[in-house]
Amino acid sequence: QIGPDTLDNGDVGDPWTPIKKDKKKGRAALTLSAEGFTPQMLVKLIFGQDFYLTPLQEPKPGEGHGWFVASCLARGQGTTEGFHRAEIPVPAKARIALLIPQRRDTLAHLAQGMLDDAKAVGNALGVALTMLTEVGPEKDDIKRVESWIDAARQLFAKRWETLYFPTLWRGAEEPHDTVRAAWRQHLVDMAHGIVNEATYRLPLPNNRRWRAVTQAGSAFIGMLMKAALPLPRHNRTETEVTEEISV
Repeated sequence: QIGPDTLDNGDVGDPWTPIKKDKKKGRAALTLSAEGFTPQMLVKLIFGQDFYLTPLQEPKPGEGHGWFVASCLARGQGTTEGFHRAEIPVPAKARIALLIPQRRDTLAHLAQGMLDDAKAVGNALGVALTMLTEVGPEKDDIKRVESWIDAARQLFAKRWETLYFPTLWRGAEEPHDTVRAAWRQHLVDMAHGIVNEATYRLPLPNNRRWRAVTQAGSAFIGMLMKAALPLPRHNRTETEVTEEISV
């Protein structure tokens, strides 16, 4: 093992270990939480944000499609938080864009904007579901409702995370405004479908159902408008939410 003068913070000179730019520690090896390789973490690694990448980790020249592959064993307090692995196909045009600094920077800007959109829509979803439960369920259902809200938010995250990189790579050959507008609309429609589904799955007393549904819908629309997001398309219904949300 040939490493640096100091082995502090896990920086041992391994060519396969990304090094984080830590303001307090200076340099520190990448560590993962139990969440694993989230889209936020993957974006930082792919675009070299907050990390020093070794020559082995930089995009390689080539005309064909490529892959971004990462794996890590997450540590915990006297235990581990699981083995995490990410495999992301990179289309040929996106691979070329990652090799050109200016195009890479603009693609990174799109990537961050899409993450911001997902966060904003997720916040709107959370507020709507919270409003729905505050007006509707009885106190005895609080724990069950909290579990349902958490499951619903995880469902939303799972859905957009699956579509995130395929949508991002479109930015290598399509106008970014077009890609992001379609992304924002799709996020809103997904969240709207989950809110609609909630009105049928949550234990809402009949005498308060419509009040709960109305206030939840108003809260959802209000949060979207506040964040300058598009409104849901009315032809989307709760039947488009196919996964079961259970507690």
